[in-house]
Amino acid sequence: MKLMQPLTLPRLILRPWCEADAADLYRYASDPDVGYPAGWPVHSSIGHINLLTRQRWDALQSSG
Repeated sequence: MKLMQPLTLPRLILRPWCEADAADLYRYASDPDVGYPAGWPVHSSIGHINLLTRQRWDALQSSG
């Protein structure tokens, strides 16, 4: 799978995920006012975030 090249716009940068992003995602995903309305349970740890993102990455790689 070819990795996405970063896309930089004046107010937005889209780039591939890296494990250093887990802490920021955890702060967001552990907020009950965010998770429940989005349809996911409140995340309980950064380790859980890393597990979920690894599983998602593996699924994307195996699908082509």
